[in-house]
Amino acid sequence: MREKVAAVLLALCILPVFGCMSSPNKIETAPSSASASEISSQSEPAPVQSEPSLYEWWSDYIYDAVYTLQSDYPSMVQYDSCAMVEYCGIRMFREGKITEAGKDADGNDRSILPKELLSEYMLRYFNTPLSDLDTLKLESDDGASILFYLPVGIEAPAGESPADQSLSNGPFKLTDAKSNEDGTVTLTVLRDDNLKTYFTMAPNQQGYYIKSVRQDWGKKSDAIQMTGKYITANTLLGMDGRHGIGYMYGQGEIDGHILLVDSEMNSSLLTLSLVSTTDLSETMHEIPLAKDETFLSAEADETQITVLTDKRIFTMGAGFSNQTEEPLPAAFIKLFPDGVPEFDVSKDRTKAVYSDNDGISLFDFTTGTKKLLAKHPNYNPNAQDDAILSWITYGNVKLINDDTQVLATIHGYENSRGQFIYDLETDKGTTFEVTYGWDALDLVIGDKAIAFQRENRDEDPNFAPNIWMDVKTGETHAFDLPPEIKYLLPAASGDQLLVMGDLGNRRWQLYRMNLDTMQLEKLDFSFSGEDPQMIAAGKNGSLLFVYYSFDGGTGEYILANAK
Repeated sequence: MREKVAAVLLALCILPVFGCMSSPNKIETAPSSASASEISSQSEPAPVQSEPSLYEWWSDYIYDAVYTLQSDYPSMVQYDSCAMVEYCGIRMFREGKITEAGKDADGNDRSILPKELLSEYMLRYFNTPLSDLDTLKLESDDGASILFYLPVGIEAPAGESPADQSLSNGPFKLTDAKSNEDGTVTLTVLRDDNLKTYFTMAPNQQGYYIKSVRQDWGKKSDAIQMTGKYITANTLLGMDGRHGIGYMYGQGEIDGHILLVDSEMNSSLLTLSLVSTTDLSETMHEIPLAKDETFLSAEADETQITVLTDKRIFTMGAGFSNQTEEPLPAAFIKLFPDGVPEFDVSKDRTKAVYSDNDGISLFDFTTGTKKLLAKHPNYNPNAQDDAILSWITYGNVKLINDDTQVLATIHGYENSRGQFIYDLETDKGTTFEVTYGWDALDLVIGDKAIAFQRENRDEDPNFAPNIWMDVKTGETHAFDLPPEIKYLLPAASGDQLLVMGDLGNRRWQLYRMNLDTMQLEKLDFSFSGEDPQMIAAGKNGSLLFVYYSFDGGTGEYILANAK
């Protein structure tokens, strides 16, 4: 069953770029721009009505919600905008308000959902004005419709209604409807892997609406064990562990707070978070983006936070204070008629480095001139077939060491081949090339670039050891790690490197690497039962990671080695 559910969830998540964004927890609520009819509909008292039967709850509300609305937020206002639009779109299709799901008039994989009708459904099923949701980038050019991919196969087989698929068969079962003192009704849905989902339904003019969704895996898996100093949190950046795994990453630290960014951010409302490296307290911040504006990156250092889009540069201080913004120079944007690529800017915002078809380039904002620093080792944009397999290019370009050097990843076909470091003061580049089996991690600390083995392979005497390179001289050196460590997950912060070492059987030990001796020093924290995903290391020696398991609940965020 786990595979079946995972497959359906994956299918629902594979949406076009225009089809999915989230509306995370809001710190400040802007005045609603709902229409007069919407406000009137919300403010009128709900009529006294008979409660639906279990069969009616299933067919009229829950059948289309069990896959679409799987998350855990205290109110639907904080829910995923694309999930709410998808739910309403499916209901519109079932009721014959739109004729074809999954295709627009031109045959593209998206449905045309008229905004006026969609707004009615949003009020009916969520009691929320459409204008409250983050749907700007889903709008059609004329602003009259929402363009959204609805999953194919949502129609029931001929002669069969959704409710016939039923309350007792299939992976989901609606087991209970409990009336509450405040007039709401709590519906309990049991999945066949024992996940319980609670839908809180509240009355409105159209019947009932979905007020909140909560999931309960029961107690944390007995397999999860931790020793030493640590702090836990259920959610960060508005995501529980299930949603944070694979998507949330730390992007630097400022004033003892790690900057968290969602790597899948594709929204007209950019949400960032600063998390304390001592107690996991969190501050969130929102930046509205224009319809044609795309978020590229965000990073924090000792003095400021820098946020880059393909239109603007934002800078902020600690705690997201003193936000300023300035447009990208027109001469820079004109270099990229197909859209600005990922780039990095200097702290004084006078220059940018980026990678294009030529190689690594430097653009001077003050003079409007471009300088090619290094050509791609082997790249021909007109190449075809097998020639593409031999490409070696530079990517993931960023400025390091107080903007005096440029760091880039060396990309081969379906793998990373090392790092390239270009010194802007000497106009010389150094290649740190690794072979298959190493992690090419863009891991540069001070004057050391480091690459680890994927695994210790004692049975293969020819397998390369761990290596580090002196950035100044280009000399490489091998170093060994304890043989009991089967796998490494490193995280760098400032001038230190923390490592989670896999001891086998999902047992992990936290270490600090002594960068003078390149040896691991054991710290007072261990974790077992699942595999962690690294988020970031704090300069105070703490380590932030997340774990998730189908069998162990929604997972947790762990701040290990917390002081």
